[in-house]
Amino acid sequence: MRGRRIRSVSLILAGIMLGAITIAPAFANHTPKHTKKQIKKLGKNIKKVKANTYTKAEADGMFFPASELHTFGPLNMQVGAAAIPVLQAGPFTLTARCADTGGHVVGGVYIATSAAGSAMSSNDEGSVAPFGPGDGEKEWGIEDDGSHPPGGAPDPGWHGDTATANAPDGTTLFGHTSAARNIGGVHCLIAGHVFVQVP
Repeated sequence: MRGRRIRSVSLILAGIMLGAITIAPAFANHTPKHTKKQIKKLGKNIKKVKANTYTKAEADGMFFPASELHTFGPLNMQVGAAAIPVLQAGPFTLTARCADTGGHVVGGVYIATSAAGSAMSSNDEGSVAPFGPGDGEKEWGIEDDGSHPPGGAPDPGWHGDTATANAPDGTTLFGHTSAARNIGGVHCLIAGHVFVQVP
């Protein structure tokens, strides 16, 4: 019995020593010298990050300035409501409208120009070039398909209309419009954004 106890104690001590030998190298790294080395390494990594960081002046030249991104909506408009100006940039004017065309709701944004020799293109209107003051308003992004009387079934509309416009002075517009009808009692729910570049 005594021999078995001695053998068991010996095995336990051997296990402890083996564990100590295995774990010791892991803790050996946690010395002041190692910590200093890791801090120095971290400093080098921070310098690398700073080297890839752009200044405001550099970033302004790489990304589209937020001041030139114009958003509008959601505009809650009822049939027959007064038109809502959306944007005035260069010779271009964008206006939101909601109308009843013979029992059918038509809503969205229209574009007009005060400069002859302009051009525009949209999913709804197609291409208009030249585009001038005498052409009146063109469809920038509207919803008019199907049969949707005022107060009828909700229509989420298409996923959105993309349009562009260019003026002789260099003004450029690029936009996306979403127009839904009969949503929550609102005949026309219009929203979108326009990127503007003005020389």
